[in-house]
Amino acid sequence: MDYIQGSDDIIKDYGYWPDFHDDYMEKINISGSKIELLIKMVTIPKEFNEYYVKIIFEDVVDFKLEGELLGITCIILDLEIKIDAQNTMNCHIYSSLGTSGFIRAKKVTVTKLHKEI
Repeated sequence: MDYIQGSDDIIKDYGYWPDFHDDYMEKINISGSKIELLIKMVTIPKEFNEYYVKIIFEDVVDFKLEGELLGITCIILDLEIKIDAQNTMNCHIYSSLGTSGFIRAKKVTVTKLHKEI
């Protein structure tokens, strides 16, 4: 996951890169060529009492998000980010409720927002 800036912090806390299964995508912010996803984690490392992940897509090439975008929390089945031969990040979001779709961007950064116990 070294192609995602900040992924080391998430891996350090969890011991692995999460698949975001059953986590909640609480906010989507689309502004120009930038998309931000705010995800509330359900499975939390034991030293925290609340844990959020913000995924920031910059220089968005293409995206398609469908389903409920506003007023409903999205329950994620799987969220995967892969890099292709053109060094473009391809994110696929699969959900059981709320928003599904894809985002293609030149840069992906992830940050954590948490409250320690």
